[in-house]
Amino acid sequence: MVIFTAYLKLLLTFGKLHTLELSSCFNLRTLPACLSRMDSLKFVNTLGCQNLDRSMLPLPILLPHFTVHAADGESSSNLFLLEDENPEFLEITGLGNVKSAEEAQRIKLVEKRRIEMLEFVWTRDDKRFMEDHEVLKELLPPETVEQFELDGYRSINFPSWVMGIATYLPNLTTISLWDLPNCIN
Repeated sequence: MVIFTAYLKLLLTFGKLHTLELSSCFNLRTLPACLSRMDSLKFVNTLGCQNLDRSMLPLPILLPHFTVHAADGESSSNLFLLEDENPEFLEITGLGNVKSAEEAQRIKLVEKRRIEMLEFVWTRDDKRFMEDHEVLKELLPPETVEQFELDGYRSINFPSWVMGIATYLPNLTTISLWDLPNCIN
């Protein structure tokens, strides 16, 4: 940890680090506080860091687990931050915080050809700004997705890409649907 912290302090000096790749650092337990002072750092990939204490993380944006936030008075959420990211695994939670269809379109999910595992999660207590159907319609995944999970979706029906999922996601091997209380089709 001492060497890791020293290395991060060196990176902090230069201030250009955008994404920190820590995936599969199995023994990593904490991240140094100096990460919170790195203004250029936008994402930390912690996939496979099972021992990492996420409650103490100094950063709001972690990949592959991305949480959508929408501040009061803001016209959009932070979903746009995914625009330049293309991880192999992506979990987007808090989708009820998306404020417009344009936000979902802007990230161009369908063009992110590295994604193999994708999860969309609406949190039960989210104050929904849009109908879930309208958000999901704009989040068309790339055809590279092999595993797909949908959780907390509250609309009564699905967009066309979900209804024709075999056509849109030809590499799909696993699909999980959770907590869909209103779906009729």
